Amino acid sequence: LFDFVRNAISRRNNWTVPARRHSWQSTVYPSRQVNNVGTLVIARDTSGSVDNEMLAKFNAYGNQAIQAIGGRTLCIDCDARICGETWVEVGDELPNKANGGGGTDFRPVFSRVQELTEAGEDFAGLVYITDLAGTFPDEPPPFPCLWLSINSSIAPFGRTIEIS
Repeated sequence: LFDFVRNAISRRNNWTVPARRHSWQSTVYPSRQVNNVGTLVIARDTSGSVDNEMLAKFNAYGNQAIQAIGGRTLCIDCDARICGETWVEVGDELPNKANGGGGTDFRPVFSRVQELTEAGEDFAGLVYITDLAGTFPDEPPPFPCLWLSINSSIAPFGRTIEIS
């Protein structure tokens, strides 16, 4: 999770401002510049197969991602449809309550992120916390996707990590 979030933050060399910690050397080293992070999307599976204990786990992992990126986050709750959206600012945590309880369809979240991207929102990536029992989009998204799964299934695209 931390590798995914860390890689979502674009860092590059800045040759116009040399690194101060190497100023004593005869060679000029670049400083590191952090680009605009963009918004992290955390999607929570709120289908009937997810109980309160699992939701608490989902929130723990999601809150770790929010702290690691240190930026604005969009939390989307989804079962067969989007059941709620919450913008989480730096220092806040994911809401403890989630609506849902139906079947699982991952496509509405990807459609919503695409819709917001077309409206001008800049996304760093998507972390989907789920049991991976649902309908996936036909095509992978144009942004990085990490699946945190509570079982050993593998998503058809992106990176999948089993959580316990």
